[in-house]
Amino acid sequence: MTDYGIKISKIGASIDSTNIDDYIFLSSSSVHATAMIVNPPAGGTATVPSSSYVDVSISHNLNYIPTSILYTEPTPGSGRWYMGVSNYGSDEDTYISPNVAYTYCDDTYLKFRIINNTASQKIVSYYYFILGESGI
Repeated sequence: MTDYGIKISKIGASIDSTNIDDYIFLSSSSVHATAMIVNPPAGGTATVPSSSYVDVSISHNLNYIPTSILYTEPTPGSGRWYMGVSNYGSDEDTYISPNVAYTYCDDTYLKFRIINNTASQKIVSYYYFILGESGI
């Protein structure tokens, strides 16, 4: 039995019991799968030419579509980091495309398009998490 998660034991039963019948709720058996970070926070940079875009492709090879979280700093050194697509609610001229043809996660890759609508080249920093199933 796992040593993490949520455990609620029955009155008189030990919280350390290995008998599933001793629990009212046991998260490791009550859900199909729990999330875990498949990769540690990872990231990089992408050089985006002026008035152009760059497609970034990150391999995860999980053979299913995981949940992913992406953060970008569209203006280098600004300290303004945005989660996901950043052209909503930001004044940045460089952003992640919201078009699902260019920004998505499939069973092999996390892909996103960085669009630069400025007259100068940008080096955009990003980092991401890929969350997968840890099983039961």
